[in-house]
Amino acid sequence: MTRTRTQYALLNIWSNTAGYFLNTLLGFVCRIVFVRCLTAEHLGISGLFTNLIMMLSLSELGLGAVMTHALYKPIAQKNEAKVKALMQYFAKVYKIIFVIFIVIGISIIPYLNFFIKDPPNINESFEQIYLLFLFTTAITYLFAHQSLFLMASQRQYIVTTVNYTVTIIQSCLQIFFLFQTKNYIHYLIIQVLGSVLQFFLIAYIVRKDTDHHTVEKYNLTKVDKSQIFRNVWQLSLGRISGFLVNGTDNIIIAKFIGVVSVGILSNYVLLIKTVENFILSLMGSISAGIGNFNAVSDKLSTSKLFNNICFIAFVCYGWISLAFFICSNDLILLLFGENYVMNNTICALLCLNFFMSGLINLVGTFMNSLGVFTKGRLVVIFTAIFNVVLSVLFGLSWGISGVLAATAVARLVTNWWYQPRVLFKYGFDKKPTTYFLNYSYFLIIIITSILIGTFLSSVIQFEFNLIHTLSKLLISSLVFFLCVYLIYRKNDEFKYMYDKTKQILESLIARKVS
Repeated sequence: MTRTRTQYALLNIWSNTAGYFLNTLLGFVCRIVFVRCLTAEHLGISGLFTNLIMMLSLSELGLGAVMTHALYKPIAQKNEAKVKALMQYFAKVYKIIFVIFIVIGISIIPYLNFFIKDPPNINESFEQIYLLFLFTTAITYLFAHQSLFLMASQRQYIVTTVNYTVTIIQSCLQIFFLFQTKNYIHYLIIQVLGSVLQFFLIAYIVRKDTDHHTVEKYNLTKVDKSQIFRNVWQLSLGRISGFLVNGTDNIIIAKFIGVVSVGILSNYVLLIKTVENFILSLMGSISAGIGNFNAVSDKLSTSKLFNNICFIAFVCYGWISLAFFICSNDLILLLFGENYVMNNTICALLCLNFFMSGLINLVGTFMNSLGVFTKGRLVVIFTAIFNVVLSVLFGLSWGISGVLAATAVARLVTNWWYQPRVLFKYGFDKKPTTYFLNYSYFLIIIITSILIGTFLSSVIQFEFNLIHTLSKLLISSLVFFLCVYLIYRKNDEFKYMYDKTKQILESLIARKVS
């Protein structure tokens, strides 16, 4: 049975939601056990090596986005011969990337101490920990083309289901072994095995689904290959910029402030990344639908779709930023202890970066699906340069707050305004005036809601701090959604969000009844 784009999107969303909460709960339990059994230095090393692996992952140069974009049209047109040819071609390219990644990764082992201010006080081998991080990521390149095929086919629910199932089992085993051994190496070995299992299962599903298809042989033309390489080259600048903006904070903090500070900050990052990853997974659930829609629609229809989804993103990212600012310190205190609590300035900067990054990612999703990611490629270089330079300067002067502020400033003066301008100009033939007005309105709504909620909740004090925090969140949330309703209730985008929310709720009720 052939499903519609909406049916695929809903199926993808439900598959994300179904395993998300259990996976998130286990993730937090695993982190709590991690903090109890190991140290802040272990957390810091984990954050540092995560960023180093992101740096090495630049060898992929955005091939995933190019592959997904290249598959949209032949999949939509049911051109199975070209799909198979593209899959075989990308599989070969990813094997080359795997080799390059491993060689470069091993070659920097003698220079690992350069990235830290002081040697960590841990029992495990620094180099062994790094190698386990390296191989966990390297494995993904051997199977990446199969996961991307499912995503381009609007079947991310398969990838998500496998991912959540394996991660839940992995987390349970890690919790058990941490309690039993308090050994970080064992913890990471389980992580490597989980990654292997996950991608073997995805590979098995894809092969089982496609091996029985008999298609005519299709050879990619020189034009096809040159277009792919041209897109990879153009997108690689964005990948490099993305790393220098999003992946250098831990490296800079570890080098100039200390690896323990990376560990303490990582708990806040865990909270906000948990939510961000869920939103990104939902975006991934509909991104193939967006690409499929854009492949067969005119610019007016695509711009309407963007405005509708963008409004939902404004609401979601706005409310989550508000909730994070109000609740994060109390949650950190409750889950990890007083020694891991940071100041409100850091919380505010994390929220600002979260809000800005979320909207930039949405713009990027449409730029990729419309094939206009090649436009404005120089601005991402300026973003990267500004971020690194300012992060070092601000970090030396103001510590962690300076590093986080530098990221916000770098985005603000470059891609925050430039990418929407490119999308609207080349993708929609319009000006982005409404987009920036909505951006301003939502920032004002967020700040106003926090101030009113904080003031009103201070009038009534509760002995239990968590109840006081929840009351502040409740009041701020009511103010936020009331402002959104009063300002946007007559807009088409608000009506779209209302209709889609109603559709999802009705689907949920129907499932429960059946």
